[in-house]
Amino acid sequence: MTDKFVFADALQDQELLRSLVERSVDGLMAIDQDGKVIYANPSAIAMFAERMPELIGSHFGIPAINDAVELVLHGRAGVCHVEMRASEFLWGSKAIYLASLRDITQRKQFSDSLQQREKTLQNIFDILPVGLWFADADGRLERGNKAGIAIWGSEPKVGIENYGVFKARRLPSGKEIAADDWALAHAIRDKKTTLDEMLEIECFDGSKKTILNYVAPVLDENGKVQGAVVVNNDITERMKTEEALRESESHFRTLANSGQALIWTSGLDKNCNYFNQVWLDFTGRTIEQELGTGWTEGVHPDDLQMCVDTYCQAFDRREKFSMVYRVRRHDGEYRW
Repeated sequence: MTDKFVFADALQDQELLRSLVERSVDGLMAIDQDGKVIYANPSAIAMFAERMPELIGSHFGIPAINDAVELVLHGRAGVCHVEMRASEFLWGSKAIYLASLRDITQRKQFSDSLQQREKTLQNIFDILPVGLWFADADGRLERGNKAGIAIWGSEPKVGIENYGVFKARRLPSGKEIAADDWALAHAIRDKKTTLDEMLEIECFDGSKKTILNYVAPVLDENGKVQGAVVVNNDITERMKTEEALRESESHFRTLANSGQALIWTSGLDKNCNYFNQVWLDFTGRTIEQELGTGWTEGVHPDDLQMCVDTYCQAFDRREKFSMVYRVRRHDGEYRW
């Protein structure tokens, strides 16, 4: 091959290299040892269009070598985030710095959006009024939210083999839960979902609470367990209220049935929902027959309309009322 062809090939290679550099979507700059830009491709010029309108010949400074530096630039396309990396090499006897500039605006926006979503999920996690726990694929508890920690009084980050640190009994059976029999263990091992499991738990401070336990495995697209979610709903106060209500109702029924008065109660729909035993013994009817408007069947026909009008009008006005009427006794005789 003659020198002429070698020279032509070299020129062609240089032209190809120049074309590649000029058309690169990444910005490229050459900076001399005094920090002055001696070359910039079109992408780099566009990125610095507002900050350095005359980029070539401007003083840029010595870039950090091998470290990624993020720059916020106002280019022709608007604000953009640029990641810059630089390397040093010798051109003859002089140091030259080659800076590569990559537009990471979309990546930055995606990252910011992801961080915002994570922050939102974290806020939801923290403010939920029920206890929430996450376990990994091996069943190890990774974290609990504030409500969950408040319920148990601690945040044990333990695996299945140490579930024995949790003490509880299933209700209403009262059976104590073994370490390997927790719903979370079944979710991890057997992919089992547990709903509305009522437990009496012994908290880490020694107190006892009643909770509803919900557990579900988290599966990937192939059905493999990736972890599990546990929800604890503290119903201690609700159970105390319901128990107090039952005791109050029982006390009322005892009093209602121990006297001689005929007693009934009604709901907001005006339908009667309770008759004491004295009433039932007097009428000789069952409570099922009397409930709702069934009691009117025992009212004397001549008194019925007056009873209904008096009752409904007073009920609508939320007023006290009294009325005198005849009711059929169990032997068929009407009594005042």
